[in-house]
Amino acid sequence: MDARGVDRGRDPVLVRWKAGLLGLGGLGSLALLLAHAWQYAFLTDDAYISSRYAVNQAEGQGLVFNPGERVEGYTNFLWVVVLAAFAFAGMPPEVVALPLSAAATTGLWAVTAWWALRSSPSGAARGWALAPLLLLATNRTVAVWSSGGLETRLFELLVVAAVLAVATRLVARRDPRTFLLPASLFALATLTRPDALLITVSCAAVALGVLRHRDASLRPLLIGAGLYVAIVGSHLTFRRLYYGDWLPNTYYAKVGGQDWDGEGFLYLEAFLLEYAALLWAFPLALAVLGHWRRRTLVVPALLGAAIVPHAAYYVSIGGDHFEYRRFGLYLPLLFLLIGDGLRTAGGRPLRSTVAALYLLTMVAAGSLVPYLSHVGFPTSYHPGFPGGCGHEFGDWVDVETSPLRWVPGLQWTLDHWRPRMWSLSRRFIGLRQEEHAAFVATVEPEGLLLASAMEAGLLRPDSHVAIDSVGAIPYFSGMGSSTATD
Repeated sequence: MDARGVDRGRDPVLVRWKAGLLGLGGLGSLALLLAHAWQYAFLTDDAYISSRYAVNQAEGQGLVFNPGERVEGYTNFLWVVVLAAFAFAGMPPEVVALPLSAAATTGLWAVTAWWALRSSPSGAARGWALAPLLLLATNRTVAVWSSGGLETRLFELLVVAAVLAVATRLVARRDPRTFLLPASLFALATLTRPDALLITVSCAAVALGVLRHRDASLRPLLIGAGLYVAIVGSHLTFRRLYYGDWLPNTYYAKVGGQDWDGEGFLYLEAFLLEYAALLWAFPLALAVLGHWRRRTLVVPALLGAAIVPHAAYYVSIGGDHFEYRRFGLYLPLLFLLIGDGLRTAGGRPLRSTVAALYLLTMVAAGSLVPYLSHVGFPTSYHPGFPGGCGHEFGDWVDVETSPLRWVPGLQWTLDHWRPRMWSLSRRFIGLRQEEHAAFVATVEPEGLLLASAMEAGLLRPDSHVAIDSVGAIPYFSGMGSSTATD
């Protein structure tokens, strides 16, 4: 209060200025995210598998790769259907896939911003809502999988929105009236990728435990579960009737109940090392403490339920062919908790300054290895880079002669990160975006050349090709194909 009795903290002009600055900061983070994503814009070879199914569906051939052969060689039903709808309207999948992923990235940013603002108190502490947005915008995995042509970002948007929709219902003072929205989002996520089933069950278990603890009615949760079962069950029935099996063919080809946790742990360790995730531990612990004080422990419990079982599953099956694609889902949820932790650490000016410096340290530390790996990556295609290339690129991400060699902890990180990347890439696990982009650049012309040969009558229209990477070549050539995964 000043001499005139005006509360400066509630001065309408000052409030508007703070809101404007917060809005500008948020829009700046979105611009940074989209610019970062544009740097890595690419299409994977696997994206053309979904594209071929989509085009065949749009042309009346059905959801098949080769006309007349009903094999479910995709695991992203909803994404294929969306691409098919655009293809039917005359927009090829390879043209619309990137804008659709960019739109989903914007949606993911909006959902993250909404929750960050919703969970932030009014006043100076509200500025900490920008922390998760900054972390999101500067993370390589988030940027890389803002494109790729796959269902990745749509899946993440649906899951994160569903988890946060459940959280809003469980942290409210009153009993939830309905779970229809999160149930619908979880169902759409499961149609986008089947592993959403695991996340759905984990989050439902948390919701059930909270409602029972409160002696609240379980009827809204059961109705939501019924809606989920109806939607997902309808798709399972379609799969059984159309393809003759309960699971996609890719499950039997790539997993088949085998355990590859040795590679899976390397995949996880490389991810944690690359992003200096040890620095996340302190704000995450503070976030749990802050939620405990506010009696909202259900938030970290729910976010943990979405992350831990899913991560354990992918560790058990050996990770993924693509760099950290499966772990990108966790980042918005973790960054929201980190924002909560930094807000808890802040408060007084000195503490807020320290927390802000800690945030900048996390951003810098999480950007160094991605930056060095990108600028040092060869421009030409090398299969299984770096491990599959022997010792030809033994100096990849070497900072011994770089000014960055003095950055504390960087050399230690690289000494532990590089052997894991070498070991994984020898098995074609966790291959980098740069390699996938270079591979498509080599095979797309081959597919177009085969298409020209068919048009010229040099190849029969019913020609088939046997190939170990079914994507761009069959898509652009229009030839039938067979592979070990069929």
